Amino acid sequence: MPDMKLGKSLITMKHLIFFWSCLAVYCATLVYAWLRLPEQVATHFNAGGAPNDWMSRDGFLLFSAGMAIFLTAFFVGLFYSVRFFPPSTLNVPHPEYWRRPENFPLACRKIYTWSFPITGISLLFLAWVNFSILSANLVAGGPRLDMGGFFVAIVFFVGAFLAPVFVMCRDFRIPPAETDSSRA
Repeated sequence: MPDMKLGKSLITMKHLIFFWSCLAVYCATLVYAWLRLPEQVATHFNAGGAPNDWMSRDGFLLFSAGMAIFLTAFFVGLFYSVRFFPPSTLNVPHPEYWRRPENFPLACRKIYTWSFPITGISLLFLAWVNFSILSANLVAGGPRLDMGGFFVAIVFFVGAFLAPVFVMCRDFRIPPAETDSSRA
């Protein structure tokens, strides 16, 4: 896949496409929820799946949209800010290579690039949470959250969240050839 140079950042198209696709799914769940949720929404549930906190539909949707904005700004900002820390704080495989002044900028760009799929996965999890809240509020007989499905989703999320972290670490395992680092 071709790469895009945005300023001094090197971002692969597949990471951006994945991120924007996840954001689209998240936005679609908000629109779907807005169309289907009642005016009063059960938004928090106890360990048995019974509701114990409520919000207005508009409040819930505004909170959910704000959460997506915050999450995106947090992860992308956090991963971008690595470049402002001293190289000695970089904790990746082969740190002696990546902490060198000539290699540190490339390491920072690699880390920043991975912020997009990690944020996308987190948005998918939040989309699932929103869809679960919607489903819980549409149950006949009153709101009820399926706790079994909730725990399965958490396990899936943790695995999906860790997968790009492991792949990112693999990117740092073997230093690139000198010709690759000269392109940075």
